Formats: sequence, structure tokens, C-alpha cells
Amino acid sequence: MNKIQELEWKVSGLLPMPIGDSGKYYIKRRDKNYSKRTFGRQGSDILSYSLEPTKLFHQALGAELRRVYKANFSTSRLPYSIPVGDLGSVDIVLRLRTIGNHILIISIQLQKFSSSHSVSELIELQKLSNHPILEAIARFCFNVHHCPNPSQMAVNSWHSKPLLRIKPESSEISKASLVEIVTRHRDIGDRAIKEMLDKNEPLNFNDDLLLIDKQGIVFLQKTKDLNNQRNRYQRISSLFEYSMYVKSFIQSINLIKESCDTQAEIVSEVLVINSILSEDVLNESVSGSRGWSLIKKEMSLVGISLENSDVASMPFYKRRWFLAISAVVTLVSAVFGIAGYFKNGE
Repeated sequence: MNKIQELEWKVSGLLPMPIGDSGKYYIKRRDKNYSKRTFGRQGSDILSYSLEPTKLFHQALGAELRRVYKANFSTSRLPYSIPVGDLGSVDIVLRLRTIGNHILIISIQLQKFSSSHSVSELIELQKLSNHPILEAIARFCFNVHHCPNPSQMAVNSWHSKPLLRIKPESSEISKASLVEIVTRHRDIGDRAIKEMLDKNEPLNFNDDLLLIDKQGIVFLQKTKDLNNQRNRYQRISSLFEYSMYVKSFIQSINLIKESCDTQAEIVSEVLVINSILSEDVLNESVSGSRGWSLIKKEMSLVGISLENSDVASMPFYKRRWFLAISAVVTLVSAVFGIAGYFKNGE
């Protein structure tokens, strides 16, 4: 019935330790254009790095998946060929970046494929937790430079959100169905459907329909202006990615404060986040500015105050106790295979 052009998961979380400039598993490159490309800001005040997996990364991932799942997967190079639900083996692309030195963002993208899934099936397909191999790959990306059994180790401040781009082929897909897909709930009622459509109305000005929600994004692309719509979708995707970075950073700030070499490092990162949250960014793009305003609201993003963080006022011995307990919980979670313990995204 429908053709899914693209299904992607954004995953954010706290790295167990920063990724060095000359590591074995990633080629790390500074992305000096990230700030301008995402927010239209001059300069490079957002410290962002792209991470390119090395040959050793691919080899280690293949060995880890064989050890855990007792099967061989095509992971010698990207795109990987990985079984995904009832779709069978699908080409998977990974894109990785750090924002700051502590938060990793992973984009797990299924290459273009056709589908005739029902609404209920699409809802389940979007849940990363329904795809344990993909979840294991994401955990591996966070932990490979730090610990053994990286695909099984839990990740602090973990969030995962699906982004779905649909192009209808024959029959129409209703707005109500799209709302159910983006919220991942069936039969949510006329009032909830109307509220979703109303809050997204300022973003939509042609036959296409973009829906932004705290659960994720759905984009129904009906117009034939492929380049402009692709650019629009990619901008919104980047903004949503940044919001997930901020969410994970805020939830991790007490642990980050303990691991920073200098207070100036975290203060600088907080100042940049606060300026982006408070200033009128994306002045050159009406749709981008409106999309960012809605994303901030949906993700409940507010400015950060270091003075009010919970751990800041703790005595030294209590801060150490707090970190020790956090480490023990993480270890126990990994041993018993409950890696979803720290999730907030699904």
C-alpha cells in the first residue's frame, strides 16, 4: 500500500569515556560547518566531530555479533546487511557524531525499501527495542573503545527516536493513521489527532505532511520537488538530533562534571546550549525556525543552570558514592541482559 522511503533511528547517550583523536576504532574529524549547517550560525561554536568506523571496528563488530547471536552478518564494510523483522536482510547505514566530548549520536538508517505494512505493523517496526541486533550495534558503538562485551553494556542517558519518511504509491494514507504512526499508539481518539495536526500546522504549506512529536518524526512526501523536500527533511532531522544531544547532556550533567578535566570545558558547552535554546536561530528559514520551536517544546528543553544541579551541592564523599552506585547498577544491568534499564526513548 505504501512505500517507505527511509526509516532511521536517532540514538543518543553518554559515552563511558571520551573518544580520543587517534583511536583504533574511529577516524575522528572536526565538523566545522555543523553550526552553520544546522542552525545558520556563523563560526563553529558547536564542538562536533564525525566518526568514521575503521576496518578494526567492522571486524570487532562482526566478532561481537557472532559471539552473541551465533550467526554471521555482513559487517566487513558499510552498508551492513542485517535482518530486520519481517523485512529480511536490509542494508543498514551508520552515521556517528559526537557533540561536545561526552555525548554520542548514532543514526541507524535502513536504505530505501518498499513495504505494504499496516499501521499497527509500522508502529512495531519503528520501535528499536523490537530489533535487538540493531540495539546491540548501537551499544557497541558507545562501548567498543572502553570495555569488553560492548554490545551488552548498558548506556546512560540513552534515548532512541524513529524518523520515518513515506512516499505513497497507490492508495492514500490518512492523516489519522500518520498521527497513530508518529505517536506509536492505535486508536488515540479524535481529540488527540486534532491536537497533533494543529500543533504541526505551521510547518505544512503544501500537500506534504510533516509531523513532529516527542516520540519521533513522520514525513509524508507527496510533492515531486524531491531536492527541496529532502533538504527540508534533513534540516528537521538534524535539529531533532541536536535536541536529543541536549536531552542526554542534561540528564548526564552530574556525571560529566565529575569527568571533565576543567570546569571551563563544561561551562563552555553549557553556554553554547543555552544560547541556542534562547536565541532566535534559523532566521533565514521559516520552516526550520518553526520546526525548531516545536522540537524544543516537545522535548521540554530549557536552559541549564550548573549551580542548581543535584550533585553540585553534594559533599565530596557523597559525589563519589553516587558515581560508585551508578557504576554498579550499570554493571549489574549488563550481566543480567537488561540493557534497556536506562532507556527513556521507547
